[in-house]
Amino acid sequence: MIFHFFLCSLGAYFLTVHLTKSRLAGVIAGIAFAYAPYRIAHLSHLQLCSAGYIPLTFLFLHRYSEEGKIRDAVLFALFFTLQALTTWQYGLMLSVGIVIFLIVRLITKRKTFTLRCSGDMGHTITNSYGHTESRGHPGNPR
Repeated sequence: MIFHFFLCSLGAYFLTVHLTKSRLAGVIAGIAFAYAPYRIAHLSHLQLCSAGYIPLTFLFLHRYSEEGKIRDAVLFALFFTLQALTTWQYGLMLSVGIVIFLIVRLITKRKTFTLRCSGDMGHTITNSYGHTESRGHPGNPR
């Protein structure tokens, strides 16, 4: 439980610092995300406390769409998969957020953002859900 609060604050801090270049904004965002009232109100529901991979997923999605480095794509896929395996509800909402991000990025940065990039991300999301859907079903042969 403590690890998830730490991961939430750390992920929100890094994402905010990447987007705003302000450490103070990162600290405020980290505290606000990690200790949001809905998270404190639902401490008994462990799956709602484990959202720390969400900001890390968006951090590496931003970095991959800006720089195109394979390392960022691999880390995006890793954190997305970890979030989907940790809490499938947040994983499903995260995939909707990623699709919205890709659409907005394609519209706003059409010249630098290629369809190969969005195709790679779509492939990653599809593969991640193929692996998470097979877990937890006793009669599933996969």
